[in-house]
Amino acid sequence: MQICRTSLPVPRTNDKVRWKLHEYLLGLLFVVLAADSAIAQSITVNGSSGPTSLYSGETVEVHTIRGGTASTTDWVGLYVVGAPNYSYLKKYYLNGLSTPPSTPLGDATFNITLVRPEDDYEFRYFPNNSINLLATSGLVTINPPVVQVSGLAVPEEISAETQESVPIDIIGGPGNKYDRVMMYEVGETNNAAYLDWFYLNGSKTAPATGVPNASFRMTLPSTVGDYEFRFTRNNSYTLLGTSPAVAATSSPVTHTITNGTTIVGINLNWGGAITKLSFATGGGIAYKNVVNNEGGPGRQIEAAVYDDADNNTDCWPCSNSSCSWGWNPVQAGSACGTGSGGTVLDQTATKIVTATVPAQWNNLFSPSVSAVVITQTLELVEQNVLKIDYHISNNESFSWSADSLHELPVVYLNWSAGRRAFAYQGDNAFTYDTLTEIYNPCCNNTVPLFDTDEPWVALVDDSIATGSPVTERPATALYVPGKNSNWGLGTRSTSSYIQNWQQVVLGPTEQTTITTYLVFGPTLSGVRAKIYELAGQ
Repeated sequence: MQICRTSLPVPRTNDKVRWKLHEYLLGLLFVVLAADSAIAQSITVNGSSGPTSLYSGETVEVHTIRGGTASTTDWVGLYVVGAPNYSYLKKYYLNGLSTPPSTPLGDATFNITLVRPEDDYEFRYFPNNSINLLATSGLVTINPPVVQVSGLAVPEEISAETQESVPIDIIGGPGNKYDRVMMYEVGETNNAAYLDWFYLNGSKTAPATGVPNASFRMTLPSTVGDYEFRFTRNNSYTLLGTSPAVAATSSPVTHTITNGTTIVGINLNWGGAITKLSFATGGGIAYKNVVNNEGGPGRQIEAAVYDDADNNTDCWPCSNSSCSWGWNPVQAGSACGTGSGGTVLDQTATKIVTATVPAQWNNLFSPSVSAVVITQTLELVEQNVLKIDYHISNNESFSWSADSLHELPVVYLNWSAGRRAFAYQGDNAFTYDTLTEIYNPCCNNTVPLFDTDEPWVALVDDSIATGSPVTERPATALYVPGKNSNWGLGTRSTSSYIQNWQQVVLGPTEQTTITTYLVFGPTLSGVRAKIYELAGQ
């Protein structure tokens, strides 16, 4: 608003008329000035005049409103809280540039990418290239950088394979050219004892310019152990952030298939049994291998057939020479660690076909290798869905007992990946009605065979996302189309398992095919929705 300059004659003391006129004009001038200054001078960040929290490298929106007459050289400065007005970190004219606009901007909005170390900042608004303060923004806090492995940050837990290439994500770094990520054993106090390192371009040659955010991969050592990745500043050991601990294990994997976010591994020496399942839980490859594997063959995701008429007693055949455990071909191999072996018939990036003649669980059974052939097809048909087909041929000279139930398959998961079991046992199937938590005792116990009203059972990892409802935690489910009865469930000291007990009677030379699905993901509710979709509900 323009203010007119004028001079007023000083009235004579006894001239009441002139004095009243003088008072009136002065009052009018003060009203005009007050009206001009009453127009709010303001500055907001991301639409807020209050505190704002963000990461280095984020783009923020600055909005200014000028009370009074705007100038082309009005400007905004970025300051550390408490700094004097002349000590700005960065100066912006109201077009967001270092050069002023061609016309004044009384109401201006511009975006800037704020690459700064963690600290408390504020924006200040000044007129006409001066440092006469018009307005100050709310507090702008730059959060500490975040270091993610496989899409997860502290305090989540992660497991991976030795020598596995794991994705590293840096969020909100200070953007120095020589910032780097260094790998250490957990607990290592000697900064110089790093195992490997990279700049944020994934190379040991620094980038041309620094970046606040980056994604690249680093390879874990060949030794089993716990490792972490430390984000350090500008070729120093000054710590900016630390990743979650990564437990590097050595799972028996000979072949893998992947769709980019899920990895499925098998061990051909163990009949092609599934020894690895890692799935995405939030932007990267999974937080852990959920398959158990402990104790050698027999604790994987696999098929096993039985003949209850052949005296299968409750004993451990490997440790008890008098154990009378009978005919029981197991895809992975025997209780004593003898693998069934196998052959790869076909493989693509997302599909693998194998065949095995499974060994007897009791390696003292004669003959120790069955005459059953299991041809297994594994295919990642969707991001979080693994289709499992078992084509089973009975080449024995006898028919399987009509009283027998077979594990097609049994799904052994690590105890940490399957602490609680859920199924639907209500009256309103496929309606998202409340699930039933199946009693799942720990340890070395089984749950009696039970029925469901939807054809699936899920194991849920309640060791992470503990502040969320159980339906919002990672889950792995076995979905068997059309199945509602003879589900099995149990736990051991290190594992939980789901059993698809299936009644199959095969005479000599007869064959059958069983189709099941593993459905998995970062939330039980999402797994359930995917099963409904597969079921056409």
